[in-house]
Amino acid sequence: MSENNALSPQELELIEILIDPVRFAKYHFDWEARWYQKEMLRSKAIRKVSRCGRRIGKTDVLCVHALWYAFTNENAVVLVATPYESQVKLIFKRIREFLAKSEEISSSVVQNTKHPEYIQFGNGSVISGFTAGTRS
Repeated sequence: MSENNALSPQELELIEILIDPVRFAKYHFDWEARWYQKEMLRSKAIRKVSRCGRRIGKTDVLCVHALWYAFTNENAVVLVATPYESQVKLIFKRIREFLAKSEEISSSVVQNTKHPEYIQFGNGSVISGFTAGTRS
C-alpha cells in the first residue's frame, strides 16, 4: 500500500480476482465461463440448485467454485457427495486438471489423496469427496 493508504491498480485487480470466482477461474486456470456459468458461479445463495441439460458445464462450475471457495476461505470444508464413485472420481479428476494449470493454487495444496478423494490446502481448507447413494 502506498503512503496515502490507497490501493494500487494491481492490488485492486488482485482483490477483484479473489472475490469473483469467474475472474479467479480466468486468471488461474485460463477458463472462460459461459454466461449461464457466470450466473451460477456469482450466485450468493447458500444453497444452489441447477436444473440444466447434459454437457453444459455443470461439473466445471462445481470444480471452479470448490477450488475458489477452498482457496479464498480459511478452514473451509467443501463436501462433494455423489451417488456413484465414478462421479466423485470424475469431479476430482477435473479439479486436479484445474490445479495443474495454476502453480499458485497447486503450490498451496498440502495433501492430495485419491483413496479417499481428498485435497487439503495450506490455509486449512479441504475438498473431500465420497459416495452417498443407495449403492455405495
